Amino acid sequence: MSTVNVGNAVDNPEPVVDLQVCFNDVPAAFEVVSDTQILATVPSGATTGPIKVQRDDEEFAVSSVPFVVTTASAPTPPIISNFTPPAGPVGTVVSIFGTNFADVLTVRFNGVAATFSVSNTTQITATVPAGATTGPITVTTTGGTATATPNFIVTTGPTPPIISNFTPPSGPVGTVVNIFGANFANVTNVRFNGVNATFTVASPTQITATVPAGTTTGPITVTTTGGTATATPNFIVTTGPTPPIISNFTPPSGPVGTVVNIFGANFANVTNVRFNGVNATFTVASPTQITATVPAGATTGPISITGPGGTTTSSTPFVVLETPTLTGFAPTSGPVGTIVTISGSGFVQVSEVRFGGVAATFTVNSPTQITATVPPGAATGPISIAAAGVIATSREPFVVLEAPTLTSFSPASGPVGTSVTITGTNFLNVSSVTFGDLPAPFTVTSPTQLTATVPVGAVTAPIRVITPAGSATSATSFTVVPRVPPQTIGVWRPTQGFLLRQSNTAGPPDIAVPLGQPGDQPVVGDWDGDGKTTVALFRAGQFLLRNENAVGAPVTTVAFGQAGDIPVAGDWTGKGFDSVGVFRRGVFLLRNTNTSGAPDIIINYGLPTDLPVVGDWDGDGRTTIGAFRPSTGFFFLRNDNSSGNADLSFFYGLANDLPVAGDWDGDGVTTVGIFRAGTFFLRNTNTAGFADVAVGFGQAGDVPLAGRWKTPPVIPPGDFQTGNSTVVWRNQTTGESAIWVMQGTSFVRSEALPFVEDCWVVGGVADFTGDGATDLLWRNQDITGFDAVWSFAGLRPVAALPVTPEQTDRNWFISCTGDFNRDGQPDIVRRNLATDAVEVWLMNGRTRSAVIPLVIPGLTADERIVGSGDFEGNGQLGVLLHRQGAGTARVVTFIGATAVGSRPLPALGPEWRLAAVGDYNRDGQPDVVWRNERTGQNVIWLLRNLSLVQSVPLPAVPDQRWQIVGPR
Repeated sequence: MSTVNVGNAVDNPEPVVDLQVCFNDVPAAFEVVSDTQILATVPSGATTGPIKVQRDDEEFAVSSVPFVVTTASAPTPPIISNFTPPAGPVGTVVSIFGTNFADVLTVRFNGVAATFSVSNTTQITATVPAGATTGPITVTTTGGTATATPNFIVTTGPTPPIISNFTPPSGPVGTVVNIFGANFANVTNVRFNGVNATFTVASPTQITATVPAGTTTGPITVTTTGGTATATPNFIVTTGPTPPIISNFTPPSGPVGTVVNIFGANFANVTNVRFNGVNATFTVASPTQITATVPAGATTGPISITGPGGTTTSSTPFVVLETPTLTGFAPTSGPVGTIVTISGSGFVQVSEVRFGGVAATFTVNSPTQITATVPPGAATGPISIAAAGVIATSREPFVVLEAPTLTSFSPASGPVGTSVTITGTNFLNVSSVTFGDLPAPFTVTSPTQLTATVPVGAVTAPIRVITPAGSATSATSFTVVPRVPPQTIGVWRPTQGFLLRQSNTAGPPDIAVPLGQPGDQPVVGDWDGDGKTTVALFRAGQFLLRNENAVGAPVTTVAFGQAGDIPVAGDWTGKGFDSVGVFRRGVFLLRNTNTSGAPDIIINYGLPTDLPVVGDWDGDGRTTIGAFRPSTGFFFLRNDNSSGNADLSFFYGLANDLPVAGDWDGDGVTTVGIFRAGTFFLRNTNTAGFADVAVGFGQAGDVPLAGRWKTPPVIPPGDFQTGNSTVVWRNQTTGESAIWVMQGTSFVRSEALPFVEDCWVVGGVADFTGDGATDLLWRNQDITGFDAVWSFAGLRPVAALPVTPEQTDRNWFISCTGDFNRDGQPDIVRRNLATDAVEVWLMNGRTRSAVIPLVIPGLTADERIVGSGDFEGNGQLGVLLHRQGAGTARVVTFIGATAVGSRPLPALGPEWRLAAVGDYNRDGQPDVVWRNERTGQNVIWLLRNLSLVQSVPLPAVPDQRWQIVGPR
């Protein structure tokens, strides 16, 4: 903030309390220096305008020109290097030397203001004021205040003179010598080695004397009324030209272009000034002072001056400061507190490092490197370095990373593999996303959004987003829904048979099946692919299989293996059902069907004393082999049904424990456990560690088992991992599609799907990829006739996959989907527009395995196939048909491809189109969705055994370009 002298503004001022000084009407602090001068400080908030001096609230004086308020950077504070004389009485004239003496406001002797004059920016002449006492000299400028050391000593009475130095130190007779010191008032005599000289007292601190004739080398003396002072060393009387002398220079350092004041003697007729040998431009201000400019190319070294008498060199070097440059920094981003290494050059006398304008702590490691710490409050912006009065700025910004926030995620639940959209802030540098403690694959889509996939092994827990700047954790947990029902424990007891639990908790058996005789061995599997594990016995080379957990269930006998083998069962091919196998002293013999015959797969794996374990260790849908070594408690697991080294090996359990394996948490991956004298110790990962679940069940001597003993719940049609049937929409005109997410029969939200050209139509909604997630079946009806499946992760399509073989006859279109051969996989119903023929493609995933004709009794050309489902709750598939013009609907029931019955369904009028089949109230029976083609109304009919239980309205969609296309 500037300080301004306001002169001649007040005549005979009253006491200060009656005055006010304003800069463009903003009051300012001030000091009355004299009757004709006020010292005022430009106040904060002042703008360019006149200065006013007021008394008693009446305008008294206004400046004739405005005071210009500038925004220049703060001026440099002054520096006092020395002063002379060091002592004297009131009235002594003192020369003060230093730098930055521009805009001097006051000079004080121990706090008492003195009159002064500024000779130049490096010298002030001041008079010791009345009232001054011994103490420091201070100089105040607009840039600050400097204090001299040591104190100036104020004396009384006649003061003897003091000689501090003289220049030049030598010269011939006639040389003019400047003698410096103090108390040079009333000088009566100046002598050179006793010879009187002519002299002139220039000031109380300086005498100019001429070396008299007859003088020889010796001391200079000055005599006043206060005494005599003798100079040291001697003045040397020479003959011929006198060489120049450098006594000092200021400033001591600076970059190229710095103006340097050189002090000394014999500077008349100087011909050359050099900085470490490089010629400089200069001006001889006087015989004792030269002003020179540091030249381009100069480096640190002495200053030399050449004159008629020779060349002299400074005793100390002038330090040439290199202009700083900033070439790079690493890392390029980081949070507050990050240590950044800055590279460049000229990092000498660095005064400041800033990040985006905020000053940082730093260390200069070398002239080419600085380490600095990103300061609190820093924002993304360039790095700047101030050195040698120059500021160097980086070309690229340093990106200040802020800790992330996590505000929401969607969906709130889902199985392993679900794609979860996470919303928050500062996601650009995410290093990890975890569900609980498990890292998840993720993709950052924007600074405020990322998508992550629920990882294998995840359990219900909060989501955490981690960046170098910190982490954020969701306020609520993501609920992991089992992809399949978890497997639960059971035992076979030779005296009682199978004792099965339907949860991994202690308690009595939920299912008891008294089967077996001495010598039998138990085995369990899903023999018919219905999702339920059922019991079997291995007896002297024969498997006795049951498809129900009951004594009276029909038995399938499979001759395979021999006495002494250990039975195993698994889905060796990934076809959705288990088949038999045996372990024979280090060799696995496996069948791909539950029929008698030779082994389909033979694998040498394990030792003869090992116990076999089988499971889907990697979640790929196929059962593979493993071994448990009772002598050491080690598991050795393979991810392929082939010989080779273990893919997973780890210690779990104790010697002589019995192994067991199952999908204990429903994540689709089989993990191990051990059975020890009536207690199961189960792990949810195939690693060493403590048990995740410990269950007391069974007793010593039992054989441990694992399975899904009850029929798994039916996944609602078109649920897209929402846990509820949805409504699928298609705008054939615009190519838009959408899914209505439902909570029971209540509309929750609409999720838009990617654009698809109008030549494609939706043919059905089912799980063709076998991943537990609903897929969309498409057909290119207008151009190619090709079929394709969109696979989904939740509500997000992730891949487009072809259906084989290609059906290029565009007379065929897709009517709906349904499982006609009860193999757990959806089949495709097709109808020919030209012939009205109907056929079923029996599918193995996306590949057609067979084509069978489907004869629908009484089918008319105007009767449309809408969808399929178990409408009567009897385990038989029904095909829903609708004659809109006639206002009738019916369900034709099939066993395989044979129609076994037809029942009517209540129907609405001809304005209403029967659009979709789903289970919206989760009662296990299909419901239907209607759409009014005139008003845009939509309703769900909740059905039970083809009877209407309740009609529930949905939001209306008047735009008839939008049609409901699924589920069906």
